[in-house]
Amino acid sequence: MKQVFSRSTGRFLVPFAAALGLAVFSCPTSAATFSFAQDDWLSDSGGFTSQNSDWGQVDIHLAPSDLSAFRYSATDGTYTGYVNVVTNVQNGATMNWAVQNLPVQFRNVTDLSGSLPSTVRFDLGVTPGVNVTNLGYFATINRDPLGMEPTGSFAAASVGDKSILFGGITGTDPITGDTYSGDSGGDPPPKASNFVGLDATQVAGKGHAIAIKETAVAAIDEDDAGCAPGAVARSIEYLKSINKRIVINGSAQDVYSGLQTNMQTQPGTGTRVDLVKSKKDEYDKKNHIPIQTTKSGDIEVAYKALGHKEDVEVFLNKKSGSGHFAFVSKIIPVYTLNPHDPKEKDLTNYIFTIIDDPTQADHKAENESIPLYVYTNRTIGQSDYLSSIGSFFIENVVPEPSPLIFVLAGSCVLILMIGLRRRHAAR
Repeated sequence: MKQVFSRSTGRFLVPFAAALGLAVFSCPTSAATFSFAQDDWLSDSGGFTSQNSDWGQVDIHLAPSDLSAFRYSATDGTYTGYVNVVTNVQNGATMNWAVQNLPVQFRNVTDLSGSLPSTVRFDLGVTPGVNVTNLGYFATINRDPLGMEPTGSFAAASVGDKSILFGGITGTDPITGDTYSGDSGGDPPPKASNFVGLDATQVAGKGHAIAIKETAVAAIDEDDAGCAPGAVARSIEYLKSINKRIVINGSAQDVYSGLQTNMQTQPGTGTRVDLVKSKKDEYDKKNHIPIQTTKSGDIEVAYKALGHKEDVEVFLNKKSGSGHFAFVSKIIPVYTLNPHDPKEKDLTNYIFTIIDDPTQADHKAENESIPLYVYTNRTIGQSDYLSSIGSFFIENVVPEPSPLIFVLAGSCVLILMIGLRRRHAAR
């Protein structure tokens, strides 16, 4: 287990921790850092639905040296660890297990260093409207999920402000039957809750992820309710980066603007769910982009698609009834172990990582990486501000026709011409 302290706290705790056999590192110089904020939820019509809300968030920045704290699987070729964060907030939640066993998985140190910070929301334990400016925290990286809240000495951290506005899907999805109200910020957020990931009876399996660094995913400046063209623009740029067949004039933001027009996306209401695919296909055809898009309601199909270097986007249901559409960067399966036979395990959950613009209409191109705990029945766990996932877009580049096809086609034409000539000669 690695314990995470600020430099000042770590200096006093190193001798004690070393005696216990714990690896201690100093955040500012060589390892993980944790940045905290209090969420301000914006309204579509201006102002806030909840300013100084009870929701907090922590950005978890991992460093290459943290890889030694992870468990390596030679079978899967992956490093897996579990991040835990405990917080103390004055006049709020104390000894609060804010982030419980968040699975983090990488293929190698390059993969880790190219990842975005994981943004995890949790309960500050305050009454909405109370401004939180600082808190205490204690964090660990563990090779296995913990069964109990970790304990240790707390480091002090300042708490900033983060404006939240995302979403923009309306209508009824013909695949899942989910109905979305469309707005990005029409209602206050639900009561805050902590992130509860795995428990001690579970283990993360081999995840599938995008084939590039998360930091290389195109950042998009989304307008209010612009999640659909934003997610698709990220997707097109991602597939372009791994396949030379895709040639696009202009920037990722230009692609977003073109999609926004084509999808008939409107501020405040967003994009009709039944138009997203057809208008996206129309845009691809018009711009000679060789991408094939299919819709699926199957999580396993989406999981395998990432493993095949295909792109995945997902529709999401908010608790308020509105909808969201996001680019998926990683899916990790979660298995529950059989207490009577540790070799037996059942697939019970997934950890999805989505990338989106957390603050629409702020005129900033920004990406945020958010983990979601998803059950196999599609619900999102632990009373999050998102309630469930909907259907998926699976996108892949249409392969270039094989030269053999042209040879065979030419041969068929030649044979046909010879046959016609013989018939003509026979007459």
